[in-house]
Amino acid sequence: MKKLIVILLLTFPFYVLAQQGAFQLKGRVFGKDSIALSGVNINLFEEGTNKKLHTVITDEKGSFTISAPSKAVYLSINYLGYIPYRAKPVFEKELIVHLQEQTQLLKEITVSTQRPLIEQQFDRTVMNVDGNMRLGMDATDILKKIPGVVIKNGTEILLENKAVNVMMDGKTVKMSGNDLMNLLSGTSPAMISQIEVIHSPSAKVDAQGAGAVINIKTLKRQTPGYDMNLGLTTGHGWKYPTSQSISAGLTYRSNNDYVYGSYSYGFGKQSQEIEKHTFFQVANQRLDEKQTYKVPYGGHNVRVGWDHYLKNKDVFGVLLTAYHNDRKSNLSQRPTFLLLVLLR
Repeated sequence: MKKLIVILLLTFPFYVLAQQGAFQLKGRVFGKDSIALSGVNINLFEEGTNKKLHTVITDEKGSFTISAPSKAVYLSINYLGYIPYRAKPVFEKELIVHLQEQTQLLKEITVSTQRPLIEQQFDRTVMNVDGNMRLGMDATDILKKIPGVVIKNGTEILLENKAVNVMMDGKTVKMSGNDLMNLLSGTSPAMISQIEVIHSPSAKVDAQGAGAVINIKTLKRQTPGYDMNLGLTTGHGWKYPTSQSISAGLTYRSNNDYVYGSYSYGFGKQSQEIEKHTFFQVANQRLDEKQTYKVPYGGHNVRVGWDHYLKNKDVFGVLLTAYHNDRKSNLSQRPTFLLLVLLR
């Protein structure tokens, strides 16, 4: 009796499927070079409604078996790296499917990025000039745009009210005062790659006792070839003309040698007006005085260098610099005049 019950239970599902008109679908899936594919997703959908009925995957021989409730169904076969395949099932015999490998030809992709103008790094502030002439007339104009940097009286560079050591390409500039300002005034933005403001320089940086360092990095060609640049800048302030500069540069690079040279001439006038207004209440009079302080300047700067790159990534280089500047002051006082003021 017990054996009979077990036999009935085992045959009952097949009996139900038979009553519902179910079919057993068998098939095999092959890929490139007729290799059997395992782990292929076999999805059974109902036609018309596209309702998913069953899902199975192929075994190591690429074989699968799936039950279909009726013949109004279709199979969707998907495998990574192959084109999806839709098939009408075969109920009388095994379905053999050969998937077509999916080949996608990618077009050339050009990734272009633009660095931000100012980057705040761990120990320094970096301004990415990249030869942009629109950032200012010269290096002094660009320095004024860096947070915390102030040029006092046109002769002294301060960072948060503290003196700084100016470097160019990692080498200390042995100039100060008017000489340094003339050098910076004659340095065109077309020659500048980056300006680094190092707040707490390490022992590797020759700070010479200064609390911070401003390092001006010049543009250098990274691949073999040559570059040439010509620049002419001029500007006008609120009331008076500011500075003008003429610059030219030439760089050449082979596999291991880099030769560069630049010349610039900056000239102009720094103007300052001082006004005094004195009011005499008893006489109902006001005394107006105006003084104009002009500082004309001009400076020539020449840089010629050669770098030889060794196999161990060391660099042997020679740099020659020359400069000549002329700065004179002229203090003029306009005539004093009286303006009668009537009090009511």
